[in-house]
Amino acid sequence: MSNQEVRGLYQGSILAIHHGTENEKGSGIGLSLVKEFLAHHNGSLEIASELRKGSTFTIILPCSEKLQQKIF
Repeated sequence: MSNQEVRGLYQGSILAIHHGTENEKGSGIGLSLVKEFLAHHNGSLEIASELRKGSTFTIILPCSEKLQQKIF
């Protein structure tokens, strides 16, 4: 994805249909939905992308206090 497309995802824009590195079609709506879901759960989405090479998406969700008490 280009830097402009990554910025569009962070701003909530839906991308136009295009082909990925494996010639797959996509609109970016799935990532927009993931970002919205994460916002409702106090999470975040990090995107690292290199044009025509691929992208890495990191999802970060906070740990609940109950789970923290069980772990620690």
